[in-house]
Amino acid sequence: EYFTQTQNVMSFLQTRVSDLADLTEKTIAQCSDIEEFQDQLNGLKSLNAKAYNTNLALTSVAVLILFVELFATDIVKVFIDSNESGVIYYGTMMLHYITPFYIVTTFNQIYAGALRGAGKSTSPMVIMIFCFVIFRQIYLFVMANFISNTVLPIVLGYPAGWVLCSIILSIAYFRNFSDEKLKKSTLV
Repeated sequence: EYFTQTQNVMSFLQTRVSDLADLTEKTIAQCSDIEEFQDQLNGLKSLNAKAYNTNLALTSVAVLILFVELFATDIVKVFIDSNESGVIYYGTMMLHYITPFYIVTTFNQIYAGALRGAGKSTSPMVIMIFCFVIFRQIYLFVMANFISNTVLPIVLGYPAGWVLCSIILSIAYFRNFSDEKLKKSTLV
């Protein structure tokens, strides 16, 4: 029960992060030529004051994280109809350990949105399926069967997948958008 209740809060945070990825994707996709595309990429890299600004994304997610961290117990109680102290304890623990990692999801969503917006949707899809499904299942199997079958290490499977996804997507992003590749490519 604590897992389900905590998922409600996590879904709210993930929706805010996904909105940022959608905005990045649409901005990149609207570029009509390589110069404009380069300008958009530079905007993402240099933190220009635009709607998809990485600084804005990190700030908004950080504010939400701070709110959840400060009021984690009260937030969990909103979703629980009972006074079960165990459910409240584990739900609060999950929020405290998982919520700070939403900063990491901001990066993976922005990189994935930029790749999708540039027409390279296969890479983010494969990377995210691997990190969020395959890697996490392997992590959970190994953790539960060979290392520690307690709540906290199992819960940390979420951030482990997010961190791995951010690393792999950042590599894909910089490989696809290196200066040499941009000079050779044309956008139609």
